[in-house]
Amino acid sequence: MSTESSNNRNDTTAEKGSGMGGDRDRQILIAGDGVTATLTAGFVEQAGLDPLLASVGADPIRTGIVVFWKPGLQLLERIGLRRPIERHGSPLTELMYHNITESADQITKVNEPTPTDPSLIAIGRSDLESIFEWSIRKRVDTTDRIVSTVTGTTDTGPEHISSSSPTACASFNDNVTERFDAIVAEHRGVLTTATDTERSYGNVHTWSFRWPAETSAPVHSIELWGEQIAAFIIPIGTDDVWVRLVARNDTSAGATITVSDLESRFGTLFNPIEDPFDQLNQHDIQYGRVSDSHPISIAMNGIALVGAGARSGVPGDRLCPTLGCEDAWVLADELAYGPEVVEEALSEYEQRRRQRMKQLVSAVPVSTSRLPTDCSVFVKRLAGRRTIAFGNMLECSVPASIQSSSI
Repeated sequence: MSTESSNNRNDTTAEKGSGMGGDRDRQILIAGDGVTATLTAGFVEQAGLDPLLASVGADPIRTGIVVFWKPGLQLLERIGLRRPIERHGSPLTELMYHNITESADQITKVNEPTPTDPSLIAIGRSDLESIFEWSIRKRVDTTDRIVSTVTGTTDTGPEHISSSSPTACASFNDNVTERFDAIVAEHRGVLTTATDTERSYGNVHTWSFRWPAETSAPVHSIELWGEQIAAFIIPIGTDDVWVRLVARNDTSAGATITVSDLESRFGTLFNPIEDPFDQLNQHDIQYGRVSDSHPISIAMNGIALVGAGARSGVPGDRLCPTLGCEDAWVLADELAYGPEVVEEALSEYEQRRRQRMKQLVSAVPVSTSRLPTDCSVFVKRLAGRRTIAFGNMLECSVPASIQSSSI
């Protein structure tokens, strides 16, 4: 890993700009530890700009897999990552689903029509990290220093608007503060000023674990639906199967932290298939709580939010990695080829991403035929977002424009 600071990064600037051909000399700090941050660095570098990728010391809520939806795969092709990801990943072409009000033998199986290009690819996170290491991190500047906070400029006077000087600054854990032309944040927690947010349905609790090796594992993707809860199973090949459990914010969900508690809360969902809880080790469970709050603005004062920082994500919806990939590409496009003034370029980025999210919201199918009759609004929304991702299998009328990378 490169450990260059911005004081000596100019030595490698001559090697930049060999990608899409941007001719602007801009230094962009990308603060984050997740998939979106790394992809942003890749797209920004390919656009001919000068990214610095830095950790924020966060511990993201992760499963052992990442799933890319069709629009994300199309964008990954632009930076040469689609084929490596498809080679090391597994296409998801079958889906089984069941809801808690049905008998155990009523589980339904659907298939994607034989595709030339699969709509969904699941890849192990360790494999994805290996691909990122040789394809992006060895090509862009990184630093061992951790970003503590980022601060945007609040000067909106005429002199600032016409200036091409750096507009945002970051403070690192070594008590050094540096300025950048723009800063990209994957986590809102590093912002010195809290953003105004909106909420829709409360916090979401999520647990993930690898299917125990001692228990016979499913070979297909599976959805298991309750009225307030859900479980999702994703296999990668035949030997690596991951489970994600999801529940709304309530007392029983917050108290579910042991294997016995999980079995008590989610066990009935697994009636149609093998139960993973008997052989599950407490230490293999990853727990997290995700807020559904989303920022009113995702670009302000020289700072752009991407990925989890830009929107509220619902664990298990299978859209988040692709939406983050789209963030990365649109942001790089605007910074390299959009308005000359950074703040105007970030405004264009925000407008394009807002339009995309409106398209997705309007495309969410209203059919709940695979859900319990009295399920919560939260479960309906989660199922709708998954229907967009699995639309080809569920034979839903998801518009072609929604499944396109033309954003």
